[in-house]
Amino acid sequence: MQAVKTLCDDFGLTIDSDDSFNTHMDIVQRNEAWAKGMQRNLPVIYKYLKNRGFTDETIKLYGFGYSTKNQVLSIPMRDEFGRCVAFLYRHFDGGAKYKNSKNVPGLFVKGEFLYGINETIKNLRNTKSIVLCEGSLDAASATQQGLCCMAYCGISITRSHADKVTEILRPIKGGKVILVPDNDGKASKFVLRAREIFRKYHPQTVVKVAVIPDGNKDLNDMLVNGLDIAENCTYESLDYYCAKEVIKGESDPEVQEKLIVEYMKSVSNPVVRADIAEYLAKVWNRDVTLVRELLSVKEDTIDEKLKDFVTVEQAYTALDKMEEGKAITTGFMNVDDAITMIKTDVTMIAGYSFSGKTSTTCQMILNWCIKQKLKVLFFSLEMPRQRVMQVLVAQIMGIPRHKVLNFIHEHRDTYQTISDKLSDYLYIIDRNDLSIDDIESYLKIANTHIGQIDVVIVDYFGYLRHTDTVEEQESTAKKMKAIAKRNNILFVMLSQLNKASQNKDKGRIPEPTMNDIKGAGGQGASADTILLLWKADVDTSLSPIDREKNRNISYIKVGKARESKNGNTIFKMRYDPATSKVSEVVDENFLGVSKE
Repeated sequence: MQAVKTLCDDFGLTIDSDDSFNTHMDIVQRNEAWAKGMQRNLPVIYKYLKNRGFTDETIKLYGFGYSTKNQVLSIPMRDEFGRCVAFLYRHFDGGAKYKNSKNVPGLFVKGEFLYGINETIKNLRNTKSIVLCEGSLDAASATQQGLCCMAYCGISITRSHADKVTEILRPIKGGKVILVPDNDGKASKFVLRAREIFRKYHPQTVVKVAVIPDGNKDLNDMLVNGLDIAENCTYESLDYYCAKEVIKGESDPEVQEKLIVEYMKSVSNPVVRADIAEYLAKVWNRDVTLVRELLSVKEDTIDEKLKDFVTVEQAYTALDKMEEGKAITTGFMNVDDAITMIKTDVTMIAGYSFSGKTSTTCQMILNWCIKQKLKVLFFSLEMPRQRVMQVLVAQIMGIPRHKVLNFIHEHRDTYQTISDKLSDYLYIIDRNDLSIDDIESYLKIANTHIGQIDVVIVDYFGYLRHTDTVEEQESTAKKMKAIAKRNNILFVMLSQLNKASQNKDKGRIPEPTMNDIKGAGGQGASADTILLLWKADVDTSLSPIDREKNRNISYIKVGKARESKNGNTIFKMRYDPATSKVSEVVDENFLGVSKE
């Protein structure tokens, strides 16, 4: 309505408006008249404003005035359109220093308003940073020094404030928010609340904290003392600043430890975690190695971890350089997937040794990368990068796996074929010493530095750190779902079936069950879909001839599915060793329904 009114005024047109709009316009017009009237009394308050460090330009820009009737400094509050929608009054009678105008829904709401928003919008493209502070005169002080600064009204920032700040920043590439709490020892509540809001509603927004130097209470003090705000504040990450605030109110080190360990569960950036460990080591006078262990912080920096992201080219090069004599035929088979999965799901693929778990995963990778154009991050905790690439090349080129080395050496253009299909979509982490928390740490880095990941695959559960005891297994399994939801990915975890269960069923098919998964309790509860894999030729009830006929036959059983397309729970597959490909077997005698 404001835009319509402005256009009509420009062209001399009249319009019919709704009652609330007319009411708002009346209020704005009265406010503008009131502001001009109080500005005529400026000489009364001029010396005070000059003592606060303000130039004539700033005093005029913000329209400061004085009410001789109420003996207050008047501070007009303008919205993003520059309209005077309310006033903030600075009292000098010894009572409450500042009082706001009453709320007018749709025009001015104290818990949603940001003082200085109109000036911030005008100049943000030059600074690319929004400074958010506690007081209006602090905002004016920072703006006078060339910063884009706004002040919130109330005791703390709200979601509405965060929404508005993020909206303003959206078109600014590289934009960030800088919180400036007063240096009065009472900042914890404000900053911790701000962190909670931005983490929950705007996790992609970069938020820093500017620490005011000692001897200065706020930004206006810095202005009065002749300090350049941008140069004399120190800047810390929001997570780091809040870590210090979490323990500040406690003197007992044991209480501090419990508080910080709980807090660190919400800090995913490995660099910030390392910085916090360094800080705590100094505060507690402890060896930093012990503190890192307490917080599960590694010394890896982002740059060091980025080196662990293996590109398709690097994995292919490793395969190309591998000596033929070292090649070992494993007999893994590729099995297609018949279950529909969505982001935020956890899928468990469990099988016996040499049942085709990794091959099945590679088949899925090709489907996601080539057909669905999804970005895949594959944590190969067991197989080295060249082995992973060997399986993928065999499947793409349709050749036996054991002939891949000869093939790529004879056909030097193979790399271009592989690169065209996978380079933009597949990254491999070739490490075997990671925890479930390390998995998410790499994922966060990938989302920031590579691009949004769609699918994360971990091969396999037993190779993760902290999965030795039942308690550790359950704790790790629970985190899988949290990671999938927090990062909006499909999380695929490979796992082993207990070897002792392989020959338990002497019937037609030795079907595994979810109870046969190693560490079954936690994994079974956390997974949305569970696929159980086994080979047909392990059925000891079959004759040697029948077992030979079934050498390339495998089965996938749906052990669990939150959403199943049909009643089938078992799928019969045939592996062609000549092409390294898997096809579904159409067998009228095979109903595809579990005996259970």
